[in-house]
Amino acid sequence: MVTMDSSIAGCVSSAMKGKLDDGRREILHSRIARLGEILPSIRDDENASNYFTHLYQAGKLAAEFDDARRA
Repeated sequence: MVTMDSSIAGCVSSAMKGKLDDGRREILHSRIARLGEILPSIRDDENASNYFTHLYQAGKLAAEFDDARRA
């Protein structure tokens, strides 16, 4: 989960500065997909669930912004 956190947060930070390079774009999309699969399994831990849900949402928004920049 630490790697998931740092990977997505780093990509979100980069996306806020401009268009993501292909490597970061792939990392962001793959980590978002994987986190979406993991979220249901951490619902019992309210703090972790809240944190990673927000991280997931931030990642999704960053991916949407990056996709819009590419269009």
